[in-house]
Amino acid sequence: MKITDVTPQKNKNRLNIYIDNKFYCGMEAEVFVSSRLKIGNDVTIEKMQELALISDREVAKNKALNYISKRCKSVKEVREYLSKKGYLENVVENVINFLTDYGYLNDEEYQKMFISSNKYRGKKAIKYKLLQKGIDKDMADNAIEQIGSQVEVIEQLLGKYMKNKENTKENLSKAYRYLMGKGFESEEIISVINKYRSE
Repeated sequence: MKITDVTPQKNKNRLNIYIDNKFYCGMEAEVFVSSRLKIGNDVTIEKMQELALISDREVAKNKALNYISKRCKSVKEVREYLSKKGYLENVVENVINFLTDYGYLNDEEYQKMFISSNKYRGKKAIKYKLLQKGIDKDMADNAIEQIGSQVEVIEQLLGKYMKNKENTKENLSKAYRYLMGKGFESEEIISVINKYRSE
């Protein structure tokens, strides 16, 4: 096998590699140059597969970094994102390990940020979302325990919900269902509603 041609892609950082006058693969220019390959070189299929894999890792890594730069993501979210882009499992796991090792991905930090930005959701809803995001159940349980009482948040939401509404049993029943739908604990909701009813 011989490299017979190398042409640039529209993306100037990538090259089209031709082996024996046929297109073989796309490759990051940096990977091609660093491997000291050039037109006319004899190569093995194993060598080219290895370089193509390295190139895919670089592209996947850059895509992942761009993806997490917009908003904090969980490991599961990044894994699913790369998988949907068509990268092989070993490429995906390589990128995940890189991002984790260098602190770009951290599920513990992610859940703290998620909880902080979702203070108007109840514990049940927060836990459900965390599990959806791939957060370990024990880790999610520990995080939920740290939240503590949500009575003050429920009072705020109930006050907004009941604004311009009469303090009737029907309206308070609707408020209860509204707050349950946000994932708050039933006991805390009832406590706040009973206090509101007596005012």
